[in-house]
Amino acid sequence: MRKEGPEDATPVDELVDRARAGDVSAFEALMRVHYGRVLGVTRGICGRDSDAEDAAQDTFVRAWRALPGFRGDSAFSTWLYRIATNVSLTLVTRRREAATDVIPEQPTVADAPEERMLDAERLTVVRRTLDGLSPDARAAFVLRELEGLTYDEIAEALDITLSAVKSRIFRARQAIADALRDHDRVGGAP
Repeated sequence: MRKEGPEDATPVDELVDRARAGDVSAFEALMRVHYGRVLGVTRGICGRDSDAEDAAQDTFVRAWRALPGFRGDSAFSTWLYRIATNVSLTLVTRRREAATDVIPEQPTVADAPEERMLDAERLTVVRRTLDGLSPDARAAFVLRELEGLTYDEIAEALDITLSAVKSRIFRARQAIADALRDHDRVGGAP
């Protein structure tokens, strides 16, 4: 099992071993080390902050329950990202089935200079495009572009082939590029 970083004085593999043995304080330490990145994954996939927080919390609940089955074949963080991705995709699927609005509210920038207004419009286009992607493509894109995972790590986290990862990320990037090009072509109207 790999040591995952200096975020905590105790190596991650030691914390995992202690948590697997039922040490709640070790699991809490793992949560502190990984919460920010897990929240980044869930926020990128879910879109809404409230949904992302719910998904992050559910991720850790599920991880605690499944921890005895963690074999250490992959890094703990990769295993955790897989749980976070699955929880988030399930939430997004349920939300879409319920036909609720998926686009997070944007802050108003009415008094902002024109350049900030254009940036806000382009950001809205990107978010709408991400929301329109398949949950699988969105998850791969978020793990790569927002969380910085390698293609191999994404393949492991999503339990898909490397070529599927590349394809999903390509489709997401292409959709965003097309949406921005269309947005810019019509004069920046959202």
